[in-house]
Amino acid sequence: MKTSNIGMAMLNDEREYVWSKNNSENIEVLQKWAKIIKEEIKNIDGSSLKVVIGSKIITSVRTAQEIGEELATSNCKSIIVTMVKAFQRYGRY
Repeated sequence: MKTSNIGMAMLNDEREYVWSKNNSENIEVLQKWAKIIKEEIKNIDGSSLKVVIGSKIITSVRTAQEIGEELATSNCKSIIVTMVKAFQRYGRY
């Protein structure tokens, strides 16, 4: 069964002192979610979905545009965008 690719991206805080502390953790979380989707969700014929992860965590409008173009050129018709909760422990709230 032919399906389109699923794109995944994550939003993070734009403040450098926040994202510099948690970006590696966010990438790990995104990779774990992609692994779950690939392994646990199957097409009706049993084939796995192809998941494309954005090369960067989104921290600004500019990186959002870059990731959007990247996922579009990878033929992603569905996009999962998540917002990390981990930044709250580093923020000044």
